[in-house]
Amino acid sequence: MAYQEYVYEVFRDHHDCMGMDEEEISELIEETSFAQIEKWLTKSGYDLNEYYSD
Repeated sequence: MAYQEYVYEVFRDHHDCMGMDEEEISELIEETSFAQIEKWLTKSGYDLNEYYSD
């Protein structure tokens, strides 16, 4: 899995657990840059580099 796919998966899982449906999550991803999503996850406490493995 590529790093970008991993980040999107973490983002989807987080929002799914918060009660958003798949359509809402997809719209959010479409409207937000990858860099913003990565930054948001990091600020939310996710250590993306620690958990990512090729």
